[in-house]
Amino acid sequence: MSDELNFNAPQGNSNAGARDEDSSQRRAQLLALLRGRLHWAIILSVIFGSVFAYFGHQSVVPMFESSGSVVVQKEEILFDASDVAGNNTGKWRTFLRQQDQLIKSAQVAERAMASEVWQSRSPDAPKWSASDFARAIETEMDEGDDDNNVFDITFSALDGESAGKGNQALLQAYREEYGYQTSNQYLNLLQRLQNQMQKSAMEIKEQEAQRRIIMTDTEYQQLIPQINALNNQQIDLQFKLDEVRAELELRNPAATGVSTNPADLIVADPILSEMQENVQFFQDQIDAAALNGMGPNHPTVARYISSRDVIKAKMEKRIEQMLSDEDGLLRDQEYEQLRQLEQLWHRQLVDVNESLDKLGTKRAQVAGIEEEIEAKRLIINKARREIDEINVELDGVKNTVRILSLGAEPLTPSNSGKAMQVAVLGSMGGTFLGFGLVMAVGLLDRRLRHAGDARMGLRDIRMLGILPTLPENFADPEQSEKAAHAVHHIRTLLQISNRGTARVFSVTSPAAGSGKSSLSVAMGLSFAASESKTLVIDCDLVGAGLTRRVGAVVNRSVEAILREDTVLTDDQINDAVRHAREKGVKLKDALVELGMLTKKDLQRLNRRQADSALGILDACQGRPFSECVAHTGIENFHVLPIGAAKPQDAGLLSPKALRNLVARAREEYDVVLIDTGPCLGSLEASMAAAESDATVLIVSRGDSKAMAVKAKEHLTSVGANVVGCVFNHALDTDLSSSSFASIVSQERRTDPAQSLLSADPAVAARFGPLGSAVAAFGTPSKSPNGRPRRAPSANGNGSSNGH
Repeated sequence: MSDELNFNAPQGNSNAGARDEDSSQRRAQLLALLRGRLHWAIILSVIFGSVFAYFGHQSVVPMFESSGSVVVQKEEILFDASDVAGNNTGKWRTFLRQQDQLIKSAQVAERAMASEVWQSRSPDAPKWSASDFARAIETEMDEGDDDNNVFDITFSALDGESAGKGNQALLQAYREEYGYQTSNQYLNLLQRLQNQMQKSAMEIKEQEAQRRIIMTDTEYQQLIPQINALNNQQIDLQFKLDEVRAELELRNPAATGVSTNPADLIVADPILSEMQENVQFFQDQIDAAALNGMGPNHPTVARYISSRDVIKAKMEKRIEQMLSDEDGLLRDQEYEQLRQLEQLWHRQLVDVNESLDKLGTKRAQVAGIEEEIEAKRLIINKARREIDEINVELDGVKNTVRILSLGAEPLTPSNSGKAMQVAVLGSMGGTFLGFGLVMAVGLLDRRLRHAGDARMGLRDIRMLGILPTLPENFADPEQSEKAAHAVHHIRTLLQISNRGTARVFSVTSPAAGSGKSSLSVAMGLSFAASESKTLVIDCDLVGAGLTRRVGAVVNRSVEAILREDTVLTDDQINDAVRHAREKGVKLKDALVELGMLTKKDLQRLNRRQADSALGILDACQGRPFSECVAHTGIENFHVLPIGAAKPQDAGLLSPKALRNLVARAREEYDVVLIDTGPCLGSLEASMAAAESDATVLIVSRGDSKAMAVKAKEHLTSVGANVVGCVFNHALDTDLSSSSFASIVSQERRTDPAQSLLSADPAVAARFGPLGSAVAAFGTPSKSPNGRPRRAPSANGNGSSNGH
């Protein structure tokens, strides 16, 4: 079956193939959640779907609708309040949005409910509130179509009378409210513009008063002439001052080679230059002290300042002496007059400049006030123009809206189709809810219930086979035949695994009770039936299920015990052996007849032999397989039992000893099967899996999904080659949907009566239902070489007591 067995077939690497694989996995996951619960999903879906459909249909209250329309005379829409702020949005769309809000407003609803049309309803009509009335209104108009100027207005109600009269009352109330609000809107706008003009006029008066505070009206009128006169005076004084300064320059002592500029005197006089350097030195010290945080009151800084001032006083005195008459630099009387004239004109020029600065400041202040006054005048002029436009438009805008058609009283509900739609949606929702609840239960169920659960949880390993639950007494031979075929199927896959090189297989499970011992026995019988010399090793030192199942007990021989005890000499033992052969009796009986042992010694010998069971630990210590292996009476089928090992002896088993045991078994047997304990709870399972060529993981219906995944991860972590998985105790639905159930056609099926006759009760008791099914239904009458196959021995109990 392609979905169960995948022999590393080449996979396409296209994106389409990956998507198909993901879709298949998702479908498989959904089907796995519904498997075994599909009938409950269908029942719940039918129940929930019916209930939801009923309540969905009942939840839709029948509604009656009445439609009317109004036409808007678009050419009358000339003015919009938003234009006052300079907003150039489309007047048409703005108007439509305003009307839509007005139609659904509480004012229109209250006006409509107070009208005679609405009040004329029958006394039994339902009571309405203004909010209910407004919620019953629906409008429709295409704002993007500038040519469409018709409003479609729909009014909904629980009865046809209220719907029809409500629409009529609404249209009339809307027209009345529109006319009322339009008049108020324009009147309010006119009042606002007039208030704006008055406010601007008052602000102009305030600005003019502020200007008069700065200067009187006379001063304001004379401001420009005064500024011009001062500018002319400034130019005349500057000209005169330049002339007298030029004359003084000619008469300046600097013309004779002596400069009267103190800076020039300091440069020319060495004493003054030295004094200037000293002044600069003390000034640098003062600046450095200031950077260090020392103020002028600091003693050091005060000393520097005093020294600097003394030197500066000396410099000033020397400069004054150099410029005095005593130094020979005498001025004539005309020169002194020119100097006095220069000082006069200089003072007058300073006064003129100060007057110009003051007048300039006042002029700037007055200019700012004049700008604000001009802005207010512009506002007043604009408001006057808008008032003129409003007065022109007011008469025509009142007739912008006109009723085109009044709504009629509806006779049938308008939402009958919606009730059916809600019922269908409710049915679909109930169906999904039913399936969803069942899937949720599947998600919460952490057990393996079907083979599909194992496939999904263990996706990366192969599904080798599916085994049914078999009765102990062959009550269903057909089921047993299917189980035998499934075991042979598993054996075949194991034989061709790893290109046929795998010979040593370990069988383990996540937990106890999954059927690993039964599978080990059944596969051993299957391998033996294929002419492979097979050894099944019971490596479950704690459970020892295979040893108990087969009843394999290998005791030491009486001869070996006697030779070890040295109670008898070798000659005595040899004589007893010859006597036993000659008489055809057991060695113990020969010893009693010869008088070498008493009955008491014989009882002690029997107890000693019973306690000397050989098994896997003895084989690991080097004993030959011929001494430790139990012969089951079936050709090519041998068992290495637990022997005398106890659960506490599990710690004695080492990887090296097990490796040597497996190597020896390879030399003597074609196939070696190692039955171990649960891989999550036993020491020997990990060692056996690591030393085997391949490991088979068996899981059973009812096992934990998490434990199965954890077991696989554990086996991978220890280096085991997990070749595949077997699902045990499967349901009939799993078998019927798998390829393992395809055996033979009905006319070629084994006769159940003959199969029952061939099933020896002793064999069934020893090998269990699965092993008995393989022995009864899976063993051909002839071997592959054509020779008659040896039948199972009825008295072959798998034990060797030794003589």
